[in-house]
Parts: sequence; C-alpha cells; structure tokens
Amino acid sequence: MKNRRGRQNGVALLVATVAVISMIGLMLGLFYTSMADHKQSQVNQAMIAATALAEGATEQGTRELLEASVSSLAMPTGGTFTVNGQTAVYTIAKRGDVVVGAAIEGIKSFQQQYLITSDADSNGMHKRVQKLVTVTSIPLFQFAIFYDKDLEILPGPSLTINGPVHTNGDMYLGTGSVLTLNTDYVRAVGHMYRRRNDNDAPTDGIVNIKVWGANKTEKMETKKNLTIGSISGFDSDFLGYDSNGDGDFDEKKDVASWTIGALDIWQGTVRSAEHGAIEIPAPKIETIKAFVPTAPGTGDYIYDPVTDKYVAVAPGTGDHDEGYYHDRASLTVVDNKVYQEDGAEITVWPDVDGDGTPDSPISESSFYDAREEKYVTVTNIDLSILGKSGYWPSNGLLYAYRSDATVAQPNGIRLTSADALAGPLTVASEDPVYTLGDYNVGDKVSPKQPAAIMTDAFNVLSSSWDDSKVPGEALHHAHPTDLNVAIMTGTHPTTDGSYNGGFENLPRFHEEWAGSPAEIRGSFVYAWDSEIAKGKWAYGDDRYTALSRDWDYDKDLDDPDNLPPFTPTVSTLKRVLWISR
Repeated sequence: MKNRRGRQNGVALLVATVAVISMIGLMLGLFYTSMADHKQSQVNQAMIAATALAEGATEQGTRELLEASVSSLAMPTGGTFTVNGQTAVYTIAKRGDVVVGAAIEGIKSFQQQYLITSDADSNGMHKRVQKLVTVTSIPLFQFAIFYDKDLEILPGPSLTINGPVHTNGDMYLGTGSVLTLNTDYVRAVGHMYRRRNDNDAPTDGIVNIKVWGANKTEKMETKKNLTIGSISGFDSDFLGYDSNGDGDFDEKKDVASWTIGALDIWQGTVRSAEHGAIEIPAPKIETIKAFVPTAPGTGDYIYDPVTDKYVAVAPGTGDHDEGYYHDRASLTVVDNKVYQEDGAEITVWPDVDGDGTPDSPISESSFYDAREEKYVTVTNIDLSILGKSGYWPSNGLLYAYRSDATVAQPNGIRLTSADALAGPLTVASEDPVYTLGDYNVGDKVSPKQPAAIMTDAFNVLSSSWDDSKVPGEALHHAHPTDLNVAIMTGTHPTTDGSYNGGFENLPRFHEEWAGSPAEIRGSFVYAWDSEIAKGKWAYGDDRYTALSRDWDYDKDLDDPDNLPPFTPTVSTLKRVLWISR
C-alpha cells in the first residue's frame, strides 16, 4: 500500500509539475504575444501617423498649386508640412507639356499635369505618397477685346484688330476709314449692328471681317450699299430681300437675311444672338477697391467719416477689410509712402545712381487733365528706380492708391521710366492710372515681361507730355509710343446722345496724335464702370486728336507662363492618379 500510495503521489506531482510548466508556458506565450501585438500596434500607429503626415503634405501642395494657377503666379516647386512637431517634405514637378484645348466654343483652356510627391517619417516608419493631377486654366487675357457689356468700335482713322473679339452685349461697328477684324472669332451674345448706339444713325466707312479659315476678308455692308430692305446695313436688323416674294433667296437679285447670310459670307467667324452665340461668363474679377465693407465686428479696419480714411483696429473688430489686390500685394503705395508685405514702411532708399544720395521711386506732381476738366495730383512711381532698389514686388503685384482721390478730385497714379520692367508686374489701383512714355518694351538687360494694369481708368501719355499744360491751351504733339500690357479698365456706358468714345478710346488720350502711332500689344478688357474718373469723352479742343492705332492681341499670352501675375483665371484641378507606398 505504501509503495502504491507513493507511486500515486509521484504521478500527482508529475501531473502538477506538467500543469505548472504548461501554465507558465501559456503565460509566457501570452506575454510574448502581447509584447508582439504591442510592438505591431506601435508599428501600425507609426505607419498611420506617417501616412497621415504624407497625405497632409500632398494636400497642402495641391492647394498651393491651385492657388498659384488661379492667380497666374509661378507654380510652386515644393515645401514642408508640419503637424505636432513632425515634418514631411513634398515636391511639385511638371509632367509633360501644356495642352491647349477648348473649354467653350472658341475659348482656350490650358491643361498641365503635375506630380506631387511627399515623404514622411514617424517613429522609424517611412511613407511616400504621390498624386498626379491635371490643372485646367481658362484665363481672361486671351482676347484682343473682351467686353461684358455693349461693344462699340467706331474709329476715325483706319484700325486693324488681330485677335479674338467678344462682347456679352451688342456690338456696333463703323469707321471713318477702314476697320478690319482680322480674326476667326467675332462674337456678340446680343446683336451686331452697322449703326451707332448713341443715336441709331447708320455708320460709314469700310468694315472688313476675316472669313473663317481663309486668308481673306469680306465687307459688312453699309446702308448706303444695301439700299433694299435695310435699316442700317447688313446686320442683325436685316431680314433679307426676296425680289419675287417666292419665300426663298435663290434669285440673283435676292439678298439673304443676316441669320443666313452672315454664315454664308464669313463661314462661322461672325456669330450673334441670331446664330446662338454663347455668353462667356468672365472669370471672377476681384475688386480693385482698397477697402471693402464687412459685417460689423469682423474686419480689420474701420472707416472714419471725419477724416475720410480707413483706420486699422484690432483684428476682427472693424467693419472693413483690405480689397483683394490690396491685401495680396507684396508692395503697396499709399499717397507718397511705400509699404512692404508685412506692413513695414520703406523709409530709406538706396543710392541707385551712385551720386551719393538716396533715390526714392516716389514723387508727386500735378497737371491739367482736360477730359476730367480738373487739375489732378498723381503719385509718380519710377519703375526703373524701383527695379534697382531691391524692393520690386516679390509676387509681381503692386497696389497703389491715393487717399484723396474722389469724383470731385480724380487724383491718381502715374507710372514713369517704365520702358523696361525688372520682372513680371501687375499694377492695380482703384484710381486712374497714367503711363508716361513707352511701357514694357524691354531692352537687352530686361526683356519684355508679363504685365497688366487694372484700374478705374487707363490713360496714355507720350514722352512728349508736358505737365505745364493749362486749360484751353493748344495740344502738344505726341511722340510715337509703344506699350506691351494687358489692360483691365473702366469707362462709362454710352447713353442716348452721349457716346463714350468706344473701344478706340478705352485707353484715354490727352495729346495731339496726328501722324504719331500708339502701338499696344496685350488684351483690352472693359471690366467695370469708372467710379473716380467720370469725365465724358470729347474730341478736339484741348482734349486730344485722333491717332494711328496699332493695337493687337499679344500672342505671348497664349503661353500660360507669360500671363501677368494675378490674371483673372478660372482654374480646376482633377486627380488623375494616387500612389501610396
């Protein structure tokens, strides 16, 4: 019995020992499994963090790319993205060439692909995310002429326009000599007329319009040459002439209506409402105002009616903010003071000509503007000195205004010594802007640059201009003048009995121009009604006399890299490919 009991005890001890060892093994297994799970959890968490960081960097690059496209700025090349002390690096690179397509009938869109690559590390884990996107841009500066309202082209001397012509309103054509629209695109969303808008009188002269796809033009006949069934000539009012009343226009004496005849004559170049011309909504044109109202208690400025000035207050407590271009400009000129992007005033200027004295690009002048019938005070900005000073606007946007400009006193900005620009430049102002002499023609050191002027009223002064002009004085003779600049400006609408000067006077002139041409290459956009310079157009006397207008669309604008900074643009971005590894 004793030995049997001993054997039983031994077996029990062995079983117990095995059980204990098994339990220890299980516990160790669970421990190591837990440790492994914890380590894997840490790895997973690190990978999730690295992925989120890399994706965040890619999205930041996407936003910067779209913002640059909307403002026609140089495309970003990359940067860093930081969250909770961790930083990812991203790069942006072009892929392929620009593809020019058609967004709307006759309207160009530019498509460019970009590869955005981001790399992020978190607790030893690395993640790379790549995003291939297509950016599509439709810039406003792709027309020789773009009007959102009625367009009137009624020059005295001959004028040839090379480049697309579009109005979302009616179009009125005529000339004292020969007007040639040398383009495959002439559109009026409203009607087209061979008469005036201010008094309905039929227009004279020869109007030639290019036949689509052909190297020839055909006339838009006057009432004088189209005597039967015509109100003002061959235009939207012309319903056709059916010589025998048989209901068709097949006989030799028959003349087809405008709806049918315009398509036959110009083969699609000319289209109006009768042909289903499509309205082109302009890309959003931001305000050129220095300040815009906000909801009370949300702005950074308040308006002081006593001083008629805007005063900075604690952020988010005012009732006004800076306008779009004012807010984004990297250089701002207010009266005779210049401010950098951070708001710091530039008070010390370098000696750029080596004569031992500082050279400020800013000065002030007064002269008589006969169209406004007032002496005006202007801030002169010498762009040559500015370009050598080291303070050229870094993003290409210069905003300038005078705090004393009103309808009663239409003071403004004058750009001088601007024949060669130091870099791409858009000048925006809520006030009238004058150019003095050639603008952006370039030289061997500084070639022609992408350039635009956005203003209440655009004025051209030749290098012969003399500030000593007085009311009633005989006009001084202008010097031939060349400008390479896209113009977005205001004027005032034509009313019954009062012509606004038409497209031929969208840039305003102030001298005797007979025999002196003004050559302008760019894009002409009538964007708003003038609110400061409201003087009515008038010819002769001490105002101005007609010039030889050599104005054309600048074909360099067909390249998106040549668009001026902050060109109004519709931009969209579409993801093509997403890679995460």
